Amino acid sequence: MKKPENYSKYSVTLASYFQSKPLYLDEPTQKKPNTRKLIEQPWQQTKAEMWDEVTDTLRNLDFIQAKAVAKMTYELVDDFNSVLQVIPDNQENIKKEKERQARMDKYTRDLIACAKGEIKINELDIPDSITPWTEEQIDTEIERIKNNPARLDILKDFLNFLGQEAGNLQKYAHELPGMATQQAWNFEADGPVGSKATETRKEILNKLFLRNPPTRPLQNPIPAALKTLSEHTSDVQSVAVTPDGKMAISASSDKTCILWDLESGKALKTLSGHTKSVWSVDITPDGKIAVSGSLDKTCILWDLESGKALKTLSGHTDLVVSVSITPDGKKAISGSSDKTCILWDLESGKALKTLYGHTNKVESVAITPDGKMAVSASGYNCILWDLKDGNALKTISGHTSWVHSVAITPDGKMAVSASWDKSCILWDLKNGKALKFFYGHTHPVRFIAITPDGKIAVSVSMDKTCILWDLENGKILRTLYGHASWVNSIAVTPDGKMVVSASDDHTCILWDIVSGKNLKIISRHTSLVNSIAVTPDGKMAVSASSDETCVLWDLESGKKLKILYGHTSDIQSVAVTPDGKRALSASRDYTCILWDLESGKALKILSGLISGQDNFIAVSPDGKMAISNSGYDCILWDIESGKILKTLSGHTKSVNSIAVTPDGKIAITASFDHTCILWNLESGKALKTLSGHTDSVLSVVVTPDGKMAVSASHDKTCILWDLLSGKVLKTLSEHSSDVCSVAVTSDGKMAVSASWDRTCILWDLENGAPISHFYANQGLISSTCWNNYVVLGGFSGGIFFLKYCLYFNIKQKIANTRRIWDSTQRKLQMPTADCPLCGHRFASPVSVLDTIKKITKEAGLKPEQSPCLDLPDEAWEDPGLLSTCPKCGEKLKFNPFIAGGE
Repeated sequence: MKKPENYSKYSVTLASYFQSKPLYLDEPTQKKPNTRKLIEQPWQQTKAEMWDEVTDTLRNLDFIQAKAVAKMTYELVDDFNSVLQVIPDNQENIKKEKERQARMDKYTRDLIACAKGEIKINELDIPDSITPWTEEQIDTEIERIKNNPARLDILKDFLNFLGQEAGNLQKYAHELPGMATQQAWNFEADGPVGSKATETRKEILNKLFLRNPPTRPLQNPIPAALKTLSEHTSDVQSVAVTPDGKMAISASSDKTCILWDLESGKALKTLSGHTKSVWSVDITPDGKIAVSGSLDKTCILWDLESGKALKTLSGHTDLVVSVSITPDGKKAISGSSDKTCILWDLESGKALKTLYGHTNKVESVAITPDGKMAVSASGYNCILWDLKDGNALKTISGHTSWVHSVAITPDGKMAVSASWDKSCILWDLKNGKALKFFYGHTHPVRFIAITPDGKIAVSVSMDKTCILWDLENGKILRTLYGHASWVNSIAVTPDGKMVVSASDDHTCILWDIVSGKNLKIISRHTSLVNSIAVTPDGKMAVSASSDETCVLWDLESGKKLKILYGHTSDIQSVAVTPDGKRALSASRDYTCILWDLESGKALKILSGLISGQDNFIAVSPDGKMAISNSGYDCILWDIESGKILKTLSGHTKSVNSIAVTPDGKIAITASFDHTCILWNLESGKALKTLSGHTDSVLSVVVTPDGKMAVSASHDKTCILWDLLSGKVLKTLSEHSSDVCSVAVTSDGKMAVSASWDRTCILWDLENGAPISHFYANQGLISSTCWNNYVVLGGFSGGIFFLKYCLYFNIKQKIANTRRIWDSTQRKLQMPTADCPLCGHRFASPVSVLDTIKKITKEAGLKPEQSPCLDLPDEAWEDPGLLSTCPKCGEKLKFNPFIAGGE
């Protein structure tokens, strides 16, 4: 129907009217978004065909922020998709997509007809999947977009940005002004999104947690990862896609299934009913019903429209780990750890047949397109079953380890299996022979799926990747990187253009497997980053990883300077010696290694830790001693000789973290036993136990003045402790998952926490309130800070170099006077200090040394006493402790003691 002549003019008028209105009804506080404007402005601009204007609206970061504050982030994604559906630039693409969708709809109807016996399987008209682009095609398109972006490219870049950040913006934008700008800055350095963030006024940028400019990612105009779906609170074990390709359902160890809108990335419904982890899910061909299998030994039928449970299928005597629905949607088959498969009637909920024959738990089941046969995987074998009589037709053998998944080609003639032996095999179901072997994964393969045309298989692995295989020639077409942990399952959309993967990192990712590309990330480890330390001059950082390496980084540019090889297992901790020349790492290979940072060579190996344990290390302020854990105990080492000086025993479970007070007299250990213990290093005795956490304590750090400590725990909190009294001063609660690491700023007034929930929070220790947040694309394991830098280590090996300008512009930083051990001359040096701002090392001012001498004499402390704990508070307020850095002129406040001797 032709629209009225005045319709466009009416929309233009309304678009102009709403554009003139403010984004917020309370402009100063920006807590009450003008929702009418946020809804109407892009809508009216689209109706008026004001394409340039609506593009400007949708790429306005203030508009995006306001929409997110209003909890309308997914509606914003809908705004983009609505424009893309009607903008002239995209009409040719829309036409082709409609033609493909019509072919896929017909194929779905034919598949159901085949299962009902109305047509034969060889009469199926299987539509071709889209052929993946070559690397040359992708690179050519990337160059075009980067050099000459069109209006459509701009919209898609912002849509890609929202695909990654919609969940974060929806959850947190109302708490953080400018969050859209922060996430846009951290998303890319160039391109429409990154450029828009760079244009932001400096006074706004200074309030945000931003990646250091040299470490901002480059634009990826056609990314492989389109959306991250992140509402689950535990491992995602399985995923399935509706026949129209518009929705997906995921099953998780959090005992729920979630139905997702793939266009917006929004969670539509949460299906709750299982009492234990849900490990498998499938959808009927009409897209109305889902069946889930759980460790509670049951399957549940779900109505996807209402989200309600329709039936519970009970019959297995052990865990249900796999479920598959027949193509006619009337029956389902489940595989269980009880070594059987059960064929169910979905209408009545009754078991029709139990298939006996496996001698191990059944890991996977798949049904042929005609619904007459099934293949199940168990142990090292697969069995082909006749579903009519329940007989085993054939046993298929060839893998050298457990077969974890099996999928059947659309013609029903072949199957592909995925195994713990890191391979996949293509089988001829008629004769049971192996046709091709697929090698490429570096860890066990967890799941495999096949595109609707049977030409491509997609496997997922514990190596955190998805691999696309050409089933005709056995070659790898593409490898998808992006998950932070094991990938457990994958589902292909009916058009073969996209896949959805499910991972132990609590997320699902929607991937473009046709034209999407992973940009190579150089600055990262290949596994989780467990610990980070910064050199005293603030120029370099050292990270320790489960990939068995330590990496030396340039703190400003984020570039790798050296890789330290020597450990043979996960490295859990790293510490830098006070002279900045060496580092110590502790590993699960039950050794500590002393490294020369200039050459990258191992100088000494300290042996004696417990094999296979998580081992952690700290260095004394003078650099003479190191403290590492060994199971429940800690060991005090002489670094030069490698000899054990003392063993500290007192914890009832393993130690997770170690810190030393600035005076070098006290060590603090954090443990799985929910406590921290203060130790006198002179006597080796436990002084105090800090009890307050309700779960394992994962990290502990001491404030620069040595009076307080901050601990981080599995209980999702950090605690600020008074070390003299052992009392809890503040509990920092805002994380939604384990807090893995904590660091303290150089004035001791703020803390930085890193959590498995993918966030880093900057805390005000005086009032216990959060100041700001950084949101990562992976769980955060480790953290450290130096001056206005924050360095974070992630679960998937990512390293994040951040700057936080405003709140780290501290007026008075704390300096520590130390006599550092000279390993060449084998003696303590004269007292020096490092400037916390510029890293310059200088001889401690005579006036400061005289003041420290006076304070020490008046206090009458014994050698074994700790100035941090035993000096009176007024000692820190002596004006004689104030001085400046001779290089940068920074105001410094010195601690009233000398570490390493007087």
